[in-house]
Amino acid sequence: MVTLPTIGSAQFLREIPAGEEWKELEVQLPKYPRPENLIATQVSSLTSFTFAVDGTSIVIGQDGVVRFVVVARSPDRAENVSYEGIRCSTRERKLYAVGRADGTWLVLKSPVWVNFQGARVNSYHDSFARQYFCIERTPVLDAAKANELLRKR
Repeated sequence: MVTLPTIGSAQFLREIPAGEEWKELEVQLPKYPRPENLIATQVSSLTSFTFAVDGTSIVIGQDGVVRFVVVARSPDRAENVSYEGIRCSTRERKLYAVGRADGTWLVLKSPVWVNFQGARVNSYHDSFARQYFCIERTPVLDAAKANELLRKR
């Protein structure tokens, strides 16, 4: 049996029987983001986009995935809304759903995990993992801690 690292809570104590692979939990879509719940974030000087996370959407899953809604705005004010996940232990991301103009979600049929480590352009995933959602390769304690870190920057 393998025990993964913990951070201040038994919430992140997960035992994986030897020979078993990690399993992702079923994903529940959040409510569509409201402007008053968006927290502006710092990403990188390499991108002209601005990013905000819906603080009410952040979920730290028992599977070790941090799920959240992000709103990316271009300099021309075009807006992309998405529901995504970051797997801290493997430095991977997954896009679950994209927002429609009518305020509903379009769920991806077969989303896949994609490595983001070392990505350069528009790499908000790496920035979010390092600054807000992961401590080393373990998720932050809870959504409140993620919100606190988002608001500090």
